Amino acid sequence: MCSAHFKDQDLKPSCSVDRVCLAKTVGYVDFGEDTEDPEEATEALVLMAAGLNAPRKIPVAYYLTNGLKAPNQSQLLCDILRSLHEHDIACVAITMDGHPTNTKMVPVLGGNFSSNGMRSYFHHPSSGTNVYIFFDACHLFKNIRSSFESMSIISTPEGPAKWYHLVQLNGLQERLDLHAANKLSKKHIKFHNKKMGFKRPISKVNFDMTLK
Repeated sequence: MCSAHFKDQDLKPSCSVDRVCLAKTVGYVDFGEDTEDPEEATEALVLMAAGLNAPRKIPVAYYLTNGLKAPNQSQLLCDILRSLHEHDIACVAITMDGHPTNTKMVPVLGGNFSSNGMRSYFHHPSSGTNVYIFFDACHLFKNIRSSFESMSIISTPEGPAKWYHLVQLNGLQERLDLHAANKLSKKHIKFHNKKMGFKRPISKVNFDMTLK
């Protein structure tokens, strides 16, 4: 029993001769089949199977793409689910980030994340069992952090929250050389060089760090 994780990674377009098979050129769009009109790949879609009963992660497949659309991505995912099923591996969930292609893929698979008739699963293409859909929590926290900084103000149940207040609080702590128990630092404010980290976004939106 496993959960399928998949994520796209940006690539620098580059083509070269395969060192193993000198008659083959790598770096083009590749879905496991030869293409008649090859184009350079700009992304790699990587899929992994993570065990639910054991802490194991196994790479299942990767595809070199160039702007993959939701219907095509859903077909690739279904092919992976069928392949896992043929090897007696039951996939009961998928985990993905909030990329627009991923969100558009949900209704193609049969799910629905709208407020009207929410359905957080789809039917397995082979067994017909439910496969549940999860968004990567770490990526969602980073989205909240980036949106908070770019919009400057967001609404919360307790009222508006302003990015300006975090900047001012951090400046005050640095001037006084005294940090309250909020774990706020300059790295939380100037995060652009380390967008991939997720510990700081989590602490930033943690209500326990707010001075009361």
